[in-house]
Amino acid sequence: MKAFAKLIWVPAAFALIPAGALAQNPASGLPPVAPAAIIDAAQSCGNAVTTERLDEQRLAADGWTLGSVTNNGRAADTPLRFFSRNSIMLVTTPGEASCFVMARLESRQSFVAVRDGMTAAFGRPFRADASGMTQWILTESRAAQLDATGSREQPAVRISIIHMSGNNQ
Repeated sequence: MKAFAKLIWVPAAFALIPAGALAQNPASGLPPVAPAAIIDAAQSCGNAVTTERLDEQRLAADGWTLGSVTNNGRAADTPLRFFSRNSIMLVTTPGEASCFVMARLESRQSFVAVRDGMTAAFGRPFRADASGMTQWILTESRAAQLDATGSREQPAVRISIIHMSGNNQ
């Protein structure tokens, strides 16, 4: 499906982050978070994705705090905007109708709880594979994708939510 082609570029967005601004895995420096908090963050992200952009006022009203990226104590030049809430990171690019939630998991088994919770929140997945990548079609022409990231020692998740321009499902 063409609409999900947008979801594939998510890892490439992190290539825009200056060297040293984030660890190899963006969530690696975060403490582990319970699955319920991650699911709540995904719903918050989804509620802020509008037809044309990510509504940062909705994020602020939902408790997200805008952060900054520094390199050697100086502001780093990056097109990305970073938000945080309860040890969860949310990343977006200004003007884009998308957001990406990254969080560390308590354990590798927590991934199943996150996937099950997202299914309860968003409905039956449209696609899933053996690696855990799971995709949902949401209301208002939005889509969500869950990916397992991190390592065996520091498991993490990335949740991408986009508005699918031109898709009237």
